[in-house]
Amino acid sequence: MYLVLFNFNQIFYLVKHLRLFTFVFIPFLMLLFFSSCVSKKKYLEAIQIQMGQSDSLNMLLQSCRETVQEKNLDIARRMGENDALLATQNKMLDRIQQLDDELEQLANSATSDLESAEANIKSKEAEIAQKQQKIEELKALLNDREAAMNQLLLLIKDTLTGLKAEQLSVENVNGKLSISFSMDFLFSKGSTTKFLKDGEQALEKLCDLLNDFPSLDILVIGHTDNKPTNRNSISDNWQYSALQAVSVVRAMTERYDVSTSRISAVGKGEYAPRASNTSAQGQALNRRIEVLVYLSDDRLLRDLNKKL
Repeated sequence: MYLVLFNFNQIFYLVKHLRLFTFVFIPFLMLLFFSSCVSKKKYLEAIQIQMGQSDSLNMLLQSCRETVQEKNLDIARRMGENDALLATQNKMLDRIQQLDDELEQLANSATSDLESAEANIKSKEAEIAQKQQKIEELKALLNDREAAMNQLLLLIKDTLTGLKAEQLSVENVNGKLSISFSMDFLFSKGSTTKFLKDGEQALEKLCDLLNDFPSLDILVIGHTDNKPTNRNSISDNWQYSALQAVSVVRAMTERYDVSTSRISAVGKGEYAPRASNTSAQGQALNRRIEVLVYLSDDRLLRDLNKKL
């Protein structure tokens, strides 16, 4: 609210003199008019004095009017500014309300997104826990397989006990059991079909044990040194090693009842040596028949899929 600041001294002065003019000056004129004691000259002078005061009062009144008009104009201008300020304030309040609404929407959206993310995290955690459980089960399965192969390794060593180190070696190679017989222990010198008695007995004992583990596959591998063969019927060491491996497979299946579905033969000749061929001892180690016992990939995958 804006108030007009009047010059109350001026207004009071104006009103006071107007009253004097009304209640003093007019009777004074009448008195002079009817009095024979006042001269005409004094009468005229009094008239002029009062007229001068009247003009002064009129000028003062006009000044007051102008002042009031200026104040009214100033009030109108200030009221206009105030209206503009109020309009701006209303706009700002509307914008604040809009921002509050947007903030509330964002908060609701963030809460919803957070709840959705938490639910998704819980779902993923449950999925991870389930997969972790399956991984643990697979590890347990593989550990059981490894333990079983190690147990079989001990059984094979016990079964073939008494053989010399140069005649037999048994080891676990990446989860597969490798039983290597010296070629000179199994076969007559230079032969690919004639077995020696001690070697054949050892092969029979091995087959009796492996028949108790029908889920394991068997691969018979023939190996030679790098000396060329002296037989005209055999072209090279590769063929020589393959023929010996086939003879061992035939003996294991036809004499000792190993299933033909789980056994096969290959020849590697001189291309997978265990030692250097630069010495007689190294050459003897390389001339061998290796019986590789393992769980087939298909069977292992089938067992793993059961866990999955």
